[in-house]
Amino acid sequence: GNVGVNPAVAPYLAEFPHANGASLGQGIAAYDFPFDQKLDEHFAQGRLDYNGGPSHQLFARYTIDDTQQALPTDYPQFPRDFFSRNQFFTGEYRQVLSAVTFNTMRAGFSRTRIGQNVFANTSQPLGEFVPGRGLMGDIDIGGFKRFGPQSSANLRLVQNVFSFQDDIVHTRGRHVLKAGALVERYQDNMVNPTFSLGIYRFAEISAFLQNLPANFVGLTPAAEFDRYWRFTLVGLYAHDDFQIAPHLTLNAGLRYEFQTMPKDIYGRDSALPDLTAAQPTTGQLYLNPTYKNISPRAGFAWDVFGDGRTALRGGYGLYFNTNNHQNLIVTVTNPPATPRPVIVNPTFPNPPFDRAGAISIRPIQWELENPRVHVFNIALQREIMWKTAVTLGYAGSRGKHLLRSGDINTARPTTVGNILTIGTTSTSYSCYCTRVCA
Repeated sequence: GNVGVNPAVAPYLAEFPHANGASLGQGIAAYDFPFDQKLDEHFAQGRLDYNGGPSHQLFARYTIDDTQQALPTDYPQFPRDFFSRNQFFTGEYRQVLSAVTFNTMRAGFSRTRIGQNVFANTSQPLGEFVPGRGLMGDIDIGGFKRFGPQSSANLRLVQNVFSFQDDIVHTRGRHVLKAGALVERYQDNMVNPTFSLGIYRFAEISAFLQNLPANFVGLTPAAEFDRYWRFTLVGLYAHDDFQIAPHLTLNAGLRYEFQTMPKDIYGRDSALPDLTAAQPTTGQLYLNPTYKNISPRAGFAWDVFGDGRTALRGGYGLYFNTNNHQNLIVTVTNPPATPRPVIVNPTFPNPPFDRAGAISIRPIQWELENPRVHVFNIALQREIMWKTAVTLGYAGSRGKHLLRSGDINTARPTTVGNILTIGTTSTSYSCYCTRVCA
């Protein structure tokens, strides 16, 4: 039968576009609208080279890339645009120290800035769901596209990286020795307003018309969704190419690379080392797994018959993924600084934060293993005629401790006597964790 429209819902219902497509039954029809996805990009690069003689060379390069792009949306009233401004500076100085020693120094700075703006171009001002956010959030009705500017406000991600690297090559007899060091200082500045505008969920259209929301998910009015992380990466390596025989060269090396723990300068990082704890711990995101990042490298090149026509080559290397910056962004909406409650059977459009239920948290696995990949290859090459060679090779890799996300607070059935009970690991939080898999 007919369903009346609740007065609190009426202003929002009036903003839904009128159908212009085929009927879908049950009083629902399709709606479509044209959209031009425009992209505006500006790129510039400049380079300066200086040759100070046979033993001194210097170059500097600057690159800038500006982009702005309109993003597609489900409703024309809620346009979005993406923008980026990336700048890179690199300087390099090469010096011949002696007939057998060569040194290269590099210094660099990069600034990458990306963001997203959201808008609500409605015919009348619609009330915000979360006080102080300036925009309404999303209305999620079962069977419909989500209506609203999206649950997140304007996004800003800015990263500054200062780097210095020094490499030296020294020839000694049948050895070519290489060594070097790298230092990178990171400044990650982030405004990640995920769920900052909030989402009301309705089971179906009739529930929306009657103002019967199932739940509300969103950040509280006092939530802080900016973070300013600082950390440093240090890498050291040594390598030796050894011509063990006229037709056989072996190479081996070792690299050690570690990173200090990312820390928010205002101390708002939090973790959940114990999933049964009632409160998260603050001050650190996870235990630093990078101090054991020792990476061996080895390889060989063999002229099998000594005639320069048949070569067998192979190599192996262990590589660590130290900069797991994706770990950081998911933690911005974690309590206590940024609580994200789920409110069941809330009032619309003003959620009752005073009776919020379980707080959502997205911790990182406390004893995190550093993701790594083993890379190996072997190839046999034979020259069969003039300017023609045949190569048979095999290359492979195996990743370990790769990152993934998953719900770690799933239901756990247990039996006590003849009674089956279903509980969860944490009764205080809804946990969705970034963890590693073997």
